[in-house]
Amino acid sequence: MAVSTLNQKVANSRLNGDYDYKRDDDLLIKFVLAQALALAIAAIHGTFQRIPPIADWLRDADYGGHLFTNLGLTHINVVGGGTIAIAGITYYVLPRVMQRPIYSRTMSNISFWLTVFGVFGFYCVLIPIGVVEGSLVHQGMTYEQAKQMVGPWHSAPEAVTASIMGTGYWIFVTNIVVTIFRGRKDAKTGERFIAKFFVVSVVALLLGTLQGVYQVLPWSLDWLYKTGAAGQLIDPISHAHMNLVGGVVFAFMGFVYYFLPRILRRPMHSNRLANVSFWFLFTGVFAFWLSNIILGFTEGDMVISQGITPLEARHQLGIAHSLPLALAGMTMGIGFWTFIANVLLTLRKGFGNRVEKYVAVFIGISTFCLFISTSQGMLQVLPSTYQWLADTREAGELITPWAHAQMNIIGVVTLTLMALGTYVMPRISHRPLFSHKLAVWSMATIVVSVFGLYITFLVLGLTEGQYVIKGYSYAQARQIVTGGWHDWILTFWYAVIGAAYFGYTYNMFKTVGATRLARYTGDFGRGWSATWNYLLAINVPSASIEQARREALKRPAVNPKAISQNAATYVADSGQAVVLADTVALVSPNAGAADSGAADSGALPDPALPSFQSSNRQQSGYVTPLRVILGQSLVSIWLVEAVLGYVGFLGAGWFKSRRPAMAMLFFVTWVAVFWICTWAVLTLIAPEYLPVFIVSYVVLPQLSGMWAARSYRSRVAKLRQEIAASLQGQVAGEIKSGAKIGQ
Repeated sequence: MAVSTLNQKVANSRLNGDYDYKRDDDLLIKFVLAQALALAIAAIHGTFQRIPPIADWLRDADYGGHLFTNLGLTHINVVGGGTIAIAGITYYVLPRVMQRPIYSRTMSNISFWLTVFGVFGFYCVLIPIGVVEGSLVHQGMTYEQAKQMVGPWHSAPEAVTASIMGTGYWIFVTNIVVTIFRGRKDAKTGERFIAKFFVVSVVALLLGTLQGVYQVLPWSLDWLYKTGAAGQLIDPISHAHMNLVGGVVFAFMGFVYYFLPRILRRPMHSNRLANVSFWFLFTGVFAFWLSNIILGFTEGDMVISQGITPLEARHQLGIAHSLPLALAGMTMGIGFWTFIANVLLTLRKGFGNRVEKYVAVFIGISTFCLFISTSQGMLQVLPSTYQWLADTREAGELITPWAHAQMNIIGVVTLTLMALGTYVMPRISHRPLFSHKLAVWSMATIVVSVFGLYITFLVLGLTEGQYVIKGYSYAQARQIVTGGWHDWILTFWYAVIGAAYFGYTYNMFKTVGATRLARYTGDFGRGWSATWNYLLAINVPSASIEQARREALKRPAVNPKAISQNAATYVADSGQAVVLADTVALVSPNAGAADSGAADSGALPDPALPSFQSSNRQQSGYVTPLRVILGQSLVSIWLVEAVLGYVGFLGAGWFKSRRPAMAMLFFVTWVAVFWICTWAVLTLIAPEYLPVFIVSYVVLPQLSGMWAARSYRSRVAKLRQEIAASLQGQVAGEIKSGAKIGQ
């Protein structure tokens, strides 16, 4: 009865046009946070795998290196940083387009957690498997022998985590399809066309995940590996295109058609053009997917049954290979370019005066990135281009898939989702965005770095490819072209992209706020928050606070209000502010350990008792004034941490800023883990990795010093008024209780 009544109320409110579409928005915060976390992991991974010694090891690890680089990074970036965010934003947009709530809130939650566990679990499985099998290859085994030695530990974890991820996708697909079907008659006429973009997106994700689950089954993995380039038509080409173009780009187009008019406060240039782009792209995507699968199975069977190479199998098919791909690619191209034209014609009229107009700017840039990547895709399917890329082998892979894929993944998908996440997060969390400047910086950095990376890949691929064609090995070609700087150049660009990812992640988490994050994560989150506050809290003795109170009481005053103002003035003039752990009372006897040189005879005053009872006590010894504790120079904190860190005392700056727990954590980690273990391993066992140690040795103390100074400043400034308010309350209490002033 209760459920029926609730459903009736929802139905009535929907029919009356007053349904609250914000009812389920709180569910969506975790989708954006999971995306931000995945991008942070991708930032570290992408930079780490391009460091020269590591890149060399991965290149020589056969398919084990492929598991670590292509599959690992792509899944955490595209699926973790893309698909999860797409699901959350779809849950935001669809109720507003279809004029009804999402079919099932429970299914939304279940699909989220299954997808998250599947995505991150799959990533955590790929990395160790790739490292182990790559190590066996380095020991002289073939990849097949390495895989057989790993045995079921290769296939079983992949199958389990892929199945969990697939189940999450399928529940999401069901929830979206049922929502659209049930609301097909209720949607507004003007925006109803947007729903079909989401239908195709979720169906494409369904097909892509079904294919992905099948591909990790043992017999499928073996077949794909044995068929080489023929099998690559199935995985990664058809699989990636169905997920990336069918699943992601269709959702991206639907988001643009929904959000852009709201940001610009005017309609799209043409809904008719939007429908034209939809049908061309729909036809082209599915034709391209089927063509690659059919050609992959056909040519793969020829490779195994006839014992020929994939290139020979392709030549036997002749035009039957290139024509279907070319036609499907041209059809996709028309769909892409009509969409791009629609967006650019809409933006041509201006971006308006809203604070968030930069979101529209970056959507326009991501659309231009889509034009670049699709144009390159068209060139790549031409027979002459395809042949050149095949002949240049590893050098050609810098152009496709790396340049082409990175422009799509980072320039189109990630940039768009970062822009939309920045726009949506304040609306679903009901809090203002933490920093618009940081949002602009993060996305502008993405734009600069993705174009820099794209041009770098193209230049390196074209120049190194010429030497490979002349008969040089790929290693020799790299040495000739860049003089050994090949991987360092790529490391730089991935590090810049990683910095942008971290900026976006920080912005999203700060927008949500620590309190809500702790509530989302339950006891674990509250425990983590308390531990973090304990590590960063400035340690202030109660004796110093009591001394400040005495000093405030000694100032002349004529009434309690004036005395309270004197206390506040004393605190403000002295630059005194304090940040204590949330669970510790401001002036309690246990409010922080005594600092060096601070002493107080007798017990400290109990704030629960009238203050005048303890105000007459005489103190002996030195008590550190608040102005000393809370007025330290930020430069001095940074210098102490950076300089002493270079001689083995990392954490000294934290100790100077009165955070002894964090200081000891840094000191022990620095000495025991870094100085002893890392230095010994890198210099004695693996001296070729010594540059990694040197870079870490130079950078980490600087970063720790900047963090110590910045966190000290924010912690001091954040609760400046707490000390003033506490002292005001104590002084006013003494006046009311008749205490004598000036003792």
